Amino acid sequence: MDNIVLFRPKASLVAEENLARFIDLAKNKITLWSDFPGFSWSDYCWQTPLRKIRFLNLYGRKLHKTKPPQPEDLMSIEFGDFAKAYIRYTQHLKPTQTFTRSILALQLLEEAMIRLDGQASICNAESRHFVTAGHILLEENIQDRSGVGGALEVLGLTISANKLTTNRIIWTHPFVGKLKNPGAPENLSQEQKEAKLPCSDAIWAIAEVFANGYTTEQDEEDVFITCTTALLLSFPVRIGELAFFRTTPHTYELNKNGEAELILKGFSPKTKRYMVKAVIDVVAPVTEEAISRLQEITNEGRKLALYLESGNKCFYRHESCPDIADHELLTPTQVKDALGLKTIGSAETFLLKYTGHYSLTGFTLNSLWQIVVKHNQKLNPNFPYQAPEIKGRHRLKMSESLMCLRYNQLSSSLSTSPVFLAPYNRDYYSKRMTNEILQRGDKEVTMSFFHKHHYGDIKLNSHQFRHLLNTMAQQAGIPIEIITEWSNRASKRQTATYMHENPERIAQKIAENRIPAINISHEPVTLEEYRNARPKGPTIVTPYGICNHDWTVSYCNKFKDCLNCSEHVFCKGHKRSIKEIEFERDSIKENLDAAFAEIKAGNRAADRWYESHYIRHNRYIELIKVMTSPEIPDGTPIQSTALDFSHEQRIIQKVSPGPIEHPSLIANSTLSDDVLDCLKLLMEENNASTNPQ
Repeated sequence: MDNIVLFRPKASLVAEENLARFIDLAKNKITLWSDFPGFSWSDYCWQTPLRKIRFLNLYGRKLHKTKPPQPEDLMSIEFGDFAKAYIRYTQHLKPTQTFTRSILALQLLEEAMIRLDGQASICNAESRHFVTAGHILLEENIQDRSGVGGALEVLGLTISANKLTTNRIIWTHPFVGKLKNPGAPENLSQEQKEAKLPCSDAIWAIAEVFANGYTTEQDEEDVFITCTTALLLSFPVRIGELAFFRTTPHTYELNKNGEAELILKGFSPKTKRYMVKAVIDVVAPVTEEAISRLQEITNEGRKLALYLESGNKCFYRHESCPDIADHELLTPTQVKDALGLKTIGSAETFLLKYTGHYSLTGFTLNSLWQIVVKHNQKLNPNFPYQAPEIKGRHRLKMSESLMCLRYNQLSSSLSTSPVFLAPYNRDYYSKRMTNEILQRGDKEVTMSFFHKHHYGDIKLNSHQFRHLLNTMAQQAGIPIEIITEWSNRASKRQTATYMHENPERIAQKIAENRIPAINISHEPVTLEEYRNARPKGPTIVTPYGICNHDWTVSYCNKFKDCLNCSEHVFCKGHKRSIKEIEFERDSIKENLDAAFAEIKAGNRAADRWYESHYIRHNRYIELIKVMTSPEIPDGTPIQSTALDFSHEQRIIQKVSPGPIEHPSLIANSTLSDDVLDCLKLLMEENNASTNPQ
């Protein structure tokens, strides 16, 4: 047979056609983001109003955003087209800010299909691929298990509903309960919870540098770090929300008690709500000082922003700008000064990007200004605003912003640019709060604020201050509803994840509220006071003796009633022991007389105590006779017999009753060497007291 015809199942052909139509729909008919500057379907990285979207594979996703990806970092071409179509299609139907979960779900699915089949083809997607993707999610230790698992589940439903595969996908993510989120409060130890709070050493270090600002001049990096920290401690504000603070974001208003309190105003892009928050009284003076310092270092930036916003065609006349007419030719040195650069070489490198050559001749302030405007637009894609557009909300211009920074303004080694703006970025703070060491050529460098001021290897992140303020509010007894509103959150459930008060401290507070702690100092009493204060009647007193009981085998069945225990050893003739036994005899006699008096008074229950004390009293009399008998040599060990009682013996007696053994006192010579040595010491003590030196 020369002609071989390969037949393909109709289901495969239909799935391929549906996939091609799905990609074409998203690529050519859906217009989402198409008018946004820099957006291109063919790019591996999409520019969107919210954030950049990079179509990298699972292991390439950790590539730093400044580094271009290698071919092995990208999704496969076929799967990458589907991934782009899926993101654009789903965001067209329902725009969200959590589409990074969908990106991760796509990366997990691609990796699962490559592991199982050697390639990622959506037309062959099955439930087993999603099961493996769930396993990979756990392998990668992804914290947002429930969110990414849900996105993976929606991905499977979308593929199945649009018939992009020949198989029916039935998979529900298992990340519920304790598997939902390993970072959930109920899954964390107390140590892990406390790790979410900022290091106290870090706070004190920043506070010390801030305090130095009252008496010494500081560089703008230190002002920015310390003052931003002060704002983060004013109320539970997110680091990104500082971009929405106006030049003067604070005011004083009267509270319900008629007292003036400091109020901060801003906008939260996460909740899309304006914030009006009271500042803690003790922090208010620091907050005012921090705002004042930030206003000072960003004042020049707002002037430049206002000039750029005006659309003026003339060069911005800053302090180092050459004092010549706008149309006059500039020398290379004047070009360098106009751009605010340190060296002619840096000016040549900068202009190379826009002119294609290193020459610094032939420029005027007018021609140079056109390049400056173009570069500002590149640095500030949302200009004249600080942040991307949020539908239905008024955006803050850079000239109105408290955080209006100039390019390189926070650098310790580079000079601040007088003509270029830099939009506020949370990294300006976070990268200076780490202890990371970077390799730059042959040098190791760090941006650490703490290393700069010789505070050592300390680090923190801005979000820890939200945890700290919420925990402090909880400790102060503020209701969770108020903390939720204060923190600008959607639910009390979210607020609970930010509270890390130690359970021992909670228990202590409850105890203090319910059982007042009273310090009582106990004074020792004399023997006479003890005997007079002690109640008469059913009392057992433990005398002095030597215990021969093996405590490693069992506890004391007699509850330390040593005088009536066969495991108790007496040293015949030992004066101190005799004195103690006489003391116990007299004590029992007092109880015996008290019980007899109760019987005479008609208290029938006292007869049992009378009988018990009578037996003990007579036994102690007998014991003293033996201990003082001249017929027994001093130092002889004396033990009682037939006095031990236990529930085990009682059971044995019932099962096999035998003759009852009556209590008696015997001389015992079969004791251990340790007990005999102890008796010898007692006799030596006895002799020493008899024959004093």
